[in-house]
Amino acid sequence: MPASARHHHALPGGLAVHSLEVARDLAGQAAVGGHERDLCIAAGLLHDIGKVWSYTPDMFLNTAARAMGHELVGLSRLERELKILEGEWPDGAYAMRVLLSGCGRMRQDGSMPSALVARLKAADQRSCELERNGRDPKQAWKPNQWLPPPPPDIDPAIRTD
Repeated sequence: MPASARHHHALPGGLAVHSLEVARDLAGQAAVGGHERDLCIAAGLLHDIGKVWSYTPDMFLNTAARAMGHELVGLSRLERELKILEGEWPDGAYAMRVLLSGCGRMRQDGSMPSALVARLKAADQRSCELERNGRDPKQAWKPNQWLPPPPPDIDPAIRTD
């Protein structure tokens, strides 16, 4: 299935390609290790799973997706599996729900969700930009590398070496 109807990875199999790109990006982030890395990889693979149940065959959003968004469609479809995970590893299930919901806002009590949400969103955005830039480079902007100015000419009369 495509990752989107008209935007990024809009071709058969695009959803799988995009999900793998996101998971690989997160797997390669040196600052994330151990069980958090594993959670990020799983979330990268599953972050758009709700799209499988969100589109009609002609790639229009169905009623559930229009009402909830593909993130919540995916969460509701994965609830049975997340409940099983919660029985074995509650914190892992809670983290996966947060990551898959995409909810990165501060809560009313002032607590913040896991910073892994921001990493997942950044990897998702990077995959979209890379695919789009490769398809239509005119629509992309990327900063050029900084090149230091050449050193000033040194008067040979004052050289000390």
